[in-house]
Formats: sequence, structure tokens, C-alpha cells
Amino acid sequence: VWLNAGTRLTYPIAFVGKERRVRLDGEGYFEVERDESKPFIVEINGMEVKVLGTSFNLRSFAADNRSTATLVSGKIEVKTPTQRIEQADLLVGENKLAVREVDAVAYSAWTKGRFVFRRERLETILDDVSRWYNVTVFYEQSRVKDILFSGIVERYADISETLEMLEKTGKVNFIVDEQKIIVRAK
Repeated sequence: VWLNAGTRLTYPIAFVGKERRVRLDGEGYFEVERDESKPFIVEINGMEVKVLGTSFNLRSFAADNRSTATLVSGKIEVKTPTQRIEQADLLVGENKLAVREVDAVAYSAWTKGRFVFRRERLETILDDVSRWYNVTVFYEQSRVKDILFSGIVERYADISETLEMLEKTGKVNFIVDEQKIIVRAK
């Protein structure tokens, strides 16, 4: 298991009984060995993911109001109180489950030390950046949150490199003041 910034994994001292069950709050990338007699189950805000020998990414930060299970290889089974499917994006407050094809590499790139964004909203990007660099983000205009960006940035680089890449698009400007980032439209 790889845990992303701001993540907590809760697990027993030893797995006893007929299953291996853990709880995730945040984002984690898992590689699980298949064991049909003792399935691996991850509880994540509104979803239960049963793993059938696989590599997958789970993400559920309280601020995002969404739980996402992304299959990289193998097979997972996703269950909510009302549905059961094999790949899912759950809107937590609305209990809506959506299945879609995704680029799994983009969802697990953080385990390789990269931010990878493919047509992501600026607010989503800066939520990840703020967790990683432990900064607070303020928006001068709320409309900038919906601007879409694509790119790849090294996570272990200075935060200024990430912000410079976004500024080079000519769409936004950043003011950095210690642990605070102010975002404004250009």
C-alpha cells in the first residue's frame, strides 16, 4: 500500500477470520495478492471495495465529496448500500455511482512522484497541491476553479515549479505568501 498526503489507513494487528478488511481515509494505491479463501476488502467513505487479486487506486478526501476506485490491473468489485459494480466513481452526498473508462496511469502517477492532470479542474489540481505541500489556497474569483488543465509535474519539486507550469497557460496568476496561495484570473 502506498499512502498519499493527508491519508489514514486503519487495519487490524492481524487478519483473523474469513476476510482481510481495512479502512482508508484519503488516497491509497494497493497491490493485493489473490486469496479466494480470504478476500481483501477496503472500506472507503460510502463504498466497499472487494479485491480479487489486483492493483488499484482508491481516493476519498472529505473535501472532495467523492470516492473513486480506479482499477489498474486485475479485478475489483465495488459495492455501495444500493449498487454493486466493478469500477466506480461515487458522489458521496448524492449516493450516485458512475462507471467510466479512465486512464489508470494518471490516477496512480502520484505513487511514482508525479502530479498528472488530464483535463482536470483547477480546484481539483490545487486541492492535491495544497495537501501535498501543506498550503492553503484562496480564490479571488470563483470562476477560475473551473478552468481545465493538463500536464505532468514532479511532486518532489518546489511548489513554484507547479505554479509556474499553470501560469504559463496564460489563464491564471498566483501570489504566494508563506503557506498561503492566492489564485486570480489573468
